[in-house]
Amino acid sequence: MKRIYIIVCLAPLMSGLLHSCNNLPTDTFIGLDTVKVCTPEDEQLFNFISDTELGLTVRNYDHENIYRYSAKTAPWKPINGYREVLCGQFSQYHVDSTHNTDSGHDHQCESDWNIDIVPSAVFASSMGADQVEGEVTPPLSLRSISFFPTEGNERGCPLTGKPIAIYGPWVTDDGHDGQREIHPAEAIWWQNSSAGNADIELILLQDAACNRFDDRSFYNFDEDGDGQPDWEPNWVPWEVYPQVEEVKIPFQYNANNGNYTVMHIEEVEAENITTVLNPKLLDSDDGNDHKLKVKERNPASMFSEPTTTTLVEVQEQPSASPNYAIQFIDLCKSADGTIRGYVQVLVSLGNVNASDKHGYTVLHITQSVASNVVVKKQLNP
Repeated sequence: MKRIYIIVCLAPLMSGLLHSCNNLPTDTFIGLDTVKVCTPEDEQLFNFISDTELGLTVRNYDHENIYRYSAKTAPWKPINGYREVLCGQFSQYHVDSTHNTDSGHDHQCESDWNIDIVPSAVFASSMGADQVEGEVTPPLSLRSISFFPTEGNERGCPLTGKPIAIYGPWVTDDGHDGQREIHPAEAIWWQNSSAGNADIELILLQDAACNRFDDRSFYNFDEDGDGQPDWEPNWVPWEVYPQVEEVKIPFQYNANNGNYTVMHIEEVEAENITTVLNPKLLDSDDGNDHKLKVKERNPASMFSEPTTTTLVEVQEQPSASPNYAIQFIDLCKSADGTIRGYVQVLVSLGNVNASDKHGYTVLHITQSVASNVVVKKQLNP
């Protein structure tokens, strides 16, 4: 069931909260002379995300740092104090609900997706070559999704054996001999076809397991073992409500052929999306169709239509706005004149006042190609 929060613009005082009420431009314009030159680091990151992270990357927008405090239950101990992306081959899948019996919880409290991943060579060099477990208990209404079958039906998982990416706290599970894990997973994504980045499925979610990650009492703050609690003022629990996730999707535009990328972002399923309630999460321009265009230096003459070059376009389907804030960020110009940058998608998950406070969204992201065409007018004789 899709549960979306819709608020109608009733008064000017509400306009700061709602995307549809803001006086946003029709399209987003930039001057090419303001675009910086790409550094080698810019080029390297762009290629890494495009080629190695399966066409996009995700991060927790406000709290990528988890610091060094352990979650008590396993315990799960941070490896480097950060959330991390891991990409590799999806080697095995199973669902684990045994913690319910161990802790006296009912059968709905914990139902962990266990996604075992063999890191690709690039990630193995820094995160180890041995298998890593991605783990998360999805919210109840997400547990019937076809990509990750229910307990007892794991053999039917269609993703096993394929490349997959996952993001979340990078930890060891000392209840399983120091097993390395991404836990709880906040994002899972994969490519649907051999076309690679042109067709991606993305799940952003919050862990719904009981008594694990969303309260200070579930953590051990005695980091150095001296019997006294330590404290980092910027620390928050690994799950908070709401929680903002950032998706960055690379794009590039080469003026030699005038073709540009059109990204189609389809909201397949969603629950407890609260983006509209955050006044900082705004679209770059209005509506469900967003275009990044070049601000022309010279006005059009009487001999031609006004010419406007589109660098990239984003179409939200079906009318997903205002659940997602779309921006164009980190633009730079390569030595050959190619413009590179990212489509940024911001989404706020979770609502502490809802009966089930956990949020999630399933997005289908596809890409097609369009062309900048200049239509010339003939002078009247």
